[in-house]
Amino acid sequence: MYPRVGSPSAGRGRNRTQQIDELLAQLPSCHPLNRDQSLFEVALRMADGAALRITLPPTFPQARPVLAVTRPLQHPWVDQAGGVTFPSLLSWLPAQSTLLAVVAEALSELQPFQQPTAQRLSPPVPQSNGRSTPPYRGSYGHSRSESSGSQQQQQQQQHRQHQRPQRQESPPPLPPPTPPPPLADFPELRSMSAKQLHRILVYDQAYRELVAKIAASPARSGVQRQLRLGNADLAAANLAHESEIAELRNQIAIIRSTEYGPAKAAYDAKVARQQAVLDKFSPARLVEKLGESAADVDAESEALYDTFAAGESTLEAFIQKHMALRRKYHMQETTRQAAAATLL
Repeated sequence: MYPRVGSPSAGRGRNRTQQIDELLAQLPSCHPLNRDQSLFEVALRMADGAALRITLPPTFPQARPVLAVTRPLQHPWVDQAGGVTFPSLLSWLPAQSTLLAVVAEALSELQPFQQPTAQRLSPPVPQSNGRSTPPYRGSYGHSRSESSGSQQQQQQQQHRQHQRPQRQESPPPLPPPTPPPPLADFPELRSMSAKQLHRILVYDQAYRELVAKIAASPARSGVQRQLRLGNADLAAANLAHESEIAELRNQIAIIRSTEYGPAKAAYDAKVARQQAVLDKFSPARLVEKLGESAADVDAESEALYDTFAAGESTLEAFIQKHMALRRKYHMQETTRQAAAATLL
């Protein structure tokens, strides 16, 4: 039996460590395969020793876990590569879903609970004392009470037919996954058992001992010797180009002392000319010219007002010219503001 999980909102606020602790506490058969607790395995109650493997990505619980079986299994939830997917896992929500819930659902589906043999026998027949006991049959298969024996048999047969589960059509068999190729580069790993490989994954000292053993093997020594010889050949080839490199350096020095100076000066002059043209017709310069024009019109209208205040102009002439200048100023200022908001 597997632990009962709460409502979908039970996973709200649980981080990675809390969900891992809950999984290990509720499923004693679940054990980690590495030290950072990103890979777990739960044995399935099957004869072939299959297990459910749980992989937690680095961004868990924001990213959903990855479930897979270690051996081929014919089930609608299992694909050809051994991956396990089902609706609850595909609709993983970090704030609501829990690792324990999806693992328990996967285990319940992949290894269905089998009813014991005693429960699949004929149901008990109630007696007058209130207790239920199975009917007693004699040595020749007849009931002790001949009057009710045939009736009880008919009731039992009808009850069996009613309680008999409907046989579901099995899904079509899936082809077994393709096994990985043998490890040709590291033959030391092929001779190790699963327990030894697990020890190498968990303990650093065992991993270092294996690396030292592989590095000291004659095959690895030959590879290192070949690499050294290859590096020596590359160094000799590079040294063969030393005279050519020195000649090219002399040519570069001559070019810098004779042709580079005038070419660089001509290039800088053209770049400066280009920048001057760009500055003259740039958006910032256009906005600046519009502002200067509006300022000139504003100054002209102020001078007209001073002339009128000094009594050198009539009221009708002042109003006509002043209204025209203020209208021109406001149009240019509005154009400047629109250009500044659009171009700058």
